[in-house]
Formats: sequence, structure tokens, C-alpha cells
Amino acid sequence: MLRRAAVASSSAAALAVGAASVDDDARRSLTMGTVGAVCRTFMRGQGALTVHDEHHLRAGLARPAGVAMLSVSNHIATVDDPHLLASIVPPSTLVRPGAMRWGVCAHDVCFRPGSLLQRWADSAQVLPVRRGGGVWQLELESVIAKLRGGGWVHYFPEGTIRQDGAVRQFRRGVGRLVAAIREPADLRVQPFYHTGCEVLQPTTPTSQSIFSRPNLGTHIHVIFGPPLDLSPLLALRGEAPFDKRPELLYEVIAHTLEEEVRRLKHELERRIGQES
Repeated sequence: MLRRAAVASSSAAALAVGAASVDDDARRSLTMGTVGAVCRTFMRGQGALTVHDEHHLRAGLARPAGVAMLSVSNHIATVDDPHLLASIVPPSTLVRPGAMRWGVCAHDVCFRPGSLLQRWADSAQVLPVRRGGGVWQLELESVIAKLRGGGWVHYFPEGTIRQDGAVRQFRRGVGRLVAAIREPADLRVQPFYHTGCEVLQPTTPTSQSIFSRPNLGTHIHVIFGPPLDLSPLLALRGEAPFDKRPELLYEVIAHTLEEEVRRLKHELERRIGQES
């Protein structure tokens, strides 16, 4: 199954590269519909997938036009995106570029000059960030633009894969994304936590590819929380010291999101414990 998935994913990427003359939405629909279907089939077929409180995600996907969604989660494996995200949205979302997420990937991973991934990234709705580039890096402007346009962006605030079971410090760049939306009502901040992908696709010095041998039969759990009301924090944007040092507010926002994802971790562990 893994070999078929790898071949199908590579073929879809090649199709996307060759479709440069096609309308952007049609090109993205082709790419995400094809690759997303493969990822969804793999994730739901390799083992069990349980989504807790899925209604929060469904409400986010059905949000009013012009309202953006920023989803944030822990990052535990290379299959977190696109595999997991493709497996938890309705299949119809995969072929609707305006509804599907914009992902974010490190420049040195997905955007190496001349690589197939670089040519494929735009069709797969992936934007670059530079690890170590800081909160003011220009790449975040492209992410902010998608949010200001009412799109859905998924962001991994930890900045790197962690497979030790802990929720690590959220970097303040996610706070900048939230604070860049002037009206709090125009942004739905959707947290979730997941576990199991680190077992399915462990990352080690000898196994870092999404095409390396997976541990099939893994039970994956995802839990969504209610959208966060960050308006009290955003109201501080014009207050001292945040008016002159907005990055301090970004840190507070990032910490607030981190604590919510950590709360979801504990809640999911409680539920899994009750099921076992």
C-alpha cells in the first residue's frame, strides 16, 4: 500500500508541475484532490482514526465568507500535513481550493531551488517560512495575506517535529499572525491536538521521509477544541508596552495557544484512558 501511495503521490506532483498553463484553482483542485485522496485513503486504511469533537472543525469549515481560520496544533510527524489534514476534512473540501487549508513549510525543506517539492508546493497550497528567520521575516506576510483574504491557514507553532510526547513552546510568529487581523471577529482560531502519527511515521536519523516504512495498524486520535476568543489580548495592541514592542504581545498570544493545545492533550489522554 505504501509503495502505491508513494507512486500515486509522485504522479500527482508531476501532473501539477505540468499544469502551469491551467487556471490556478483548477491546478490546485487537481493536485489536492489527487494527493489528498491518496493521503486520506492511506491514513484511514492503515489503522483506526478517531476524531473527537469534530463539530468544531465542521463549524470552522462552514464559517461565514470573509472570516479566516487559523488552525494550530502540535507537530509530531511528517504525515501531519498533508496526510492527517486530508483525512479529517470532508472529501469535498479537498477539491475546493478556497475551502482547503494553506499549509506552511520550512524553506529549506519544501522550497529548495529546482526541487520537485518547490514546483509542487503552490499547487498543494503550501507557503514558505524560514526557520530562524524571526518574527518579522517577509515570508509571514504571505501567510497573513491568506488570512486577510478569508482563507484557512494551518500552522505548526512549535516550528519543528517533536516526538517526545510533550507540547513544546509555541513560537511567537503565530502571535503575529493572529494580531495581524484587525477585527477579532474576522478570524477563527481553531486549536487541536493529535497523537499516533509519531508511531505511524517515526522520525529518526535514518527515517525522515514520508515514504519510509510506516508502522501500519496505528490508532490515531485527534481532538478539536472550541475556537479561542483572543479579543481581550488583541485589545491590548495599542497599550504600553505592546504599542512599541508588539512582539511581546505575540509571545503572550503564542503562550495562550500553547496552553490550550496542552489542555487538549490532557483531555484526549483522559478520554483514551477511559476507552482502554
